[in-house]
Amino acid sequence: MITTLLHVPSFDRIIFARPPLLILHHVITCDARVPLWERAMRYPYGVWDASDGRKVVFDRRYHPMLNLWPDRPPTLANPMVWIEFDKATGEHWFYRDGDVPITKRPAVIRKALKELGAPDWFIEASLNPPVVTS
Repeated sequence: MITTLLHVPSFDRIIFARPPLLILHHVITCDARVPLWERAMRYPYGVWDASDGRKVVFDRRYHPMLNLWPDRPPTLANPMVWIEFDKATGEHWFYRDGDVPITKRPAVIRKALKELGAPDWFIEASLNPPVVTS
């Protein structure tokens, strides 16, 4: 299978042109010189229990990444849409900065996403971005 990678800088998006089509709201390709801590800002960070019944995975910048619906397949989230959730009980994090070293976070995040039922294509694309060196 051939995977085509398109970077659309005006929208700060990356598109993987392969089934299923994956469009993430932030660039997950990284120059090899980009520090690990900066790349880690693009990892999934937690999940919101939205008021409409879905779970929404978000990144370190609190941008929605993935919708996990109770009655239909997962969909990519629109990063420009505000997600309504109960501020007291509807926000959960996969890790806390002081508890998990940056090099161990992908394993912790992978486990949490699998428990939530996130699809493998999302987990792999968000935790194992291709590295661009030129």
